[in-house]
Amino acid sequence: MADSIEAVVDTMAHIQDGVASALDHAGLLLEDDLGERRPDRLKLRRAIYRHVIKAKANTRSDRRANALTKGKLTMLVIPAADDEATDEVGRRVYEELQRIVWTELNPNQATGLQALVGEVSDDEGLGYVLVRTKVSLQGNPVDAAYVTTDYGLIAEDFTSPLGQAVTRAAKRYASNATMLIKRGQNARRIRKGLDAAMRNATALAASTVDLALPRGDDE
Repeated sequence: MADSIEAVVDTMAHIQDGVASALDHAGLLLEDDLGERRPDRLKLRRAIYRHVIKAKANTRSDRRANALTKGKLTMLVIPAADDEATDEVGRRVYEELQRIVWTELNPNQATGLQALVGEVSDDEGLGYVLVRTKVSLQGNPVDAAYVTTDYGLIAEDFTSPLGQAVTRAAKRYASNATMLIKRGQNARRIRKGLDAAMRNATALAASTVDLALPRGDDE
């Protein structure tokens, strides 16, 4: 057992060293006074931005042609990333590098990368939106990202998943409320709480969006 634990620890150390080496080679590694190594998030964000801002799409065919897969983007940002590694350490190093890059590609409005993308506008003055999607690679769906100002693509790959997440959250609330009722809790109180939560969520969403609506915008 001791040998097994030591082997696991040794493997993890090699993986961490491999990740740090690849990041350092790309100029994306920070090391503090205590010797702790971690990705330089600011430089990483800007490195990703330089590539993803070129991946523009305004049609589905554009998306197929221009969207950057997670693997391709990882190798563009971190050239030492080896997607053809066959040994366990090499594969796991590559997987961790992909995770680091993809995490930074979070399209949420509060993220730094989405803010950077939004500073760029198309010829009509529309700000670009960072979007994550799935594309087919050799017949298999893989994670990819692109930027767009096309509402059809935004609705398909950005707002639709958000709506699905809201629906899933509502279903979880309803399922848990049903469980409480089945276990003897007051059904009227549970239903009242559910209705209040739904009303509050709808009101919050509507008021937040309304603040951004130009006057006279009825669409």
